Amino acid sequence: MTLDIEMSLDKEGVVFTPELYQKYLSMHREALSRRDATLKSVVLSDVILALLLFGKNITIPGTTLGIQDIPAALHTVAVFSSFNFMMLGVAFFNEQAYQSIVSQFNIRRSKTLEIDPDFLTAADSFTEFHIKLFRPKMNIWGVDFFHPGLGFRMFYGFLSMLLLFGILAVLALHLFIVSFAGYETLTGALLPTAFCIILGVINLAGVLVTLVPSFGFSDSAPVKASTSLVGSTAATVVVAGEKADALKRTD
Repeated sequence: MTLDIEMSLDKEGVVFTPELYQKYLSMHREALSRRDATLKSVVLSDVILALLLFGKNITIPGTTLGIQDIPAALHTVAVFSSFNFMMLGVAFFNEQAYQSIVSQFNIRRSKTLEIDPDFLTAADSFTEFHIKLFRPKMNIWGVDFFHPGLGFRMFYGFLSMLLLFGILAVLALHLFIVSFAGYETLTGALLPTAFCIILGVINLAGVLVTLVPSFGFSDSAPVKASTSLVGSTAATVVVAGEKADALKRTD
């Protein structure tokens, strides 16, 4: 919504140009690449951590040493996994922010024709299109030509709940593995206790940063006044957000 208001101030279209839109697309691809790379790091580090915790019979090739005999391996991988998880939350939030910017360009482009901007966005950047296809109201921006029956709405509700529980289960598995690793290193001494607290703080930050897009914000466009001095003359410029134009959207 902030970008929508900013774009409404560019009456001549000299700032938010097609060239700028292409730059945002390029940055969104970079954000996607970072998110996917971080996700791979989380999965890999969690797999290694699970092997260190539960792979008691696994030995290092060419030796008789077990992987659990590697000094400080459990501590190192637990920190690496937690850090990757936190950075995954940051990468996910960044990708969502760039996705919102790209979508806003297409929302403004599609307003005059009253078409669904999601189809324009999907042509330029990768989106989780299954979310759109499996929701009761396909076009949330205007007139919807898709009217599902009761059976589909029930199926969609069940599928949405199943996907949500699946995502929460994966999150719970990561937290369980890291918590178990911290428990294995906990001896009651000061340093192991501090180590477990640090692991908890890092993973808590990773969880909380993913919740940021879930918060709603006010749609009000406040009036901002700025004063600039030219010689001895004070010129006050009042910028008022045009809420009716900038925030016009059919829910």
